[in-house]
Amino acid sequence: MKMISVWKKRIDDATELYFDAFSGLSSGELNWKPSEKEWSIGQIIDHVMTANATYFPLFHAMKEGKYKPHWASRIPGWPGFLGKMVLQGSSPGQKRKYKTGAVFEPRRSNIDSGILEIFRQNQEEVKSAFDLVSGLDLKKTIVSSPMNSAVVYPLYAAGEIITAHELRHLEQAQRVLDRMKISVQEVATKTWPDRVQYKNIQS
Repeated sequence: MKMISVWKKRIDDATELYFDAFSGLSSGELNWKPSEKEWSIGQIIDHVMTANATYFPLFHAMKEGKYKPHWASRIPGWPGFLGKMVLQGSSPGQKRKYKTGAVFEPRRSNIDSGILEIFRQNQEEVKSAFDLVSGLDLKKTIVSSPMNSAVVYPLYAAGEIITAHELRHLEQAQRVLDRMKISVQEVATKTWPDRVQYKNIQS
C-alpha cells in the first residue's frame, strides 16, 4: 500500500509540472512541431495519456481476478530482468530514442488547447487504477506490457514505468518548447513576409 501512495504522489507532482510548463500555451503553440517526423507538445501529452490508458483494462482484470499471465511470467528471473530493462528505457534522462509501439501512438494530430484538462482527468484515472491493485503483491504479481504480452514484469515495475514515463516525456515536451522559443525568436527578427509563420505559432 505504501508504494501505491508513492505512485499517486508522483502522478500529482507530474500533473503540476505539466501544468506549470504548458498551461499558458495557445493551440498553435501546442501543435508546433520541430519537424514533420517529430511530435508536438500536444501530441506528447496525448501519447502519455494513451500509454497510461492501456494499463487500465489490465488492472481492472487483476482486480476482478480475471487476468491470465503470459507463460513467460513463469520463467525464473525473467520478469524482473525485463522490468529493469523497460524501466530504464522509460526513465527521464535517456538520450537514446526508442520507437513507439503503435498502441502508444498519439490518437490525434490537431490538439485542442483543452488537452491539459483532459490530461488532469486522465491522471485521476491513473491513480484510481493504482487503487485497483493495492491489495495485490506488487513484486510477485506479474503483468504483461500492453505493447507486447510476451514482455512481462512485476506489477511493481509497471507502476515505476508509468510514473517514470511521464517524466521522460515531460523532458521531451520541454525540449520542444525550448526549440519553439528559439524558432519564434529567429522568425521575429526577419522581414515582414517571414513573420506569417510567427503569427501562426502564436494563434
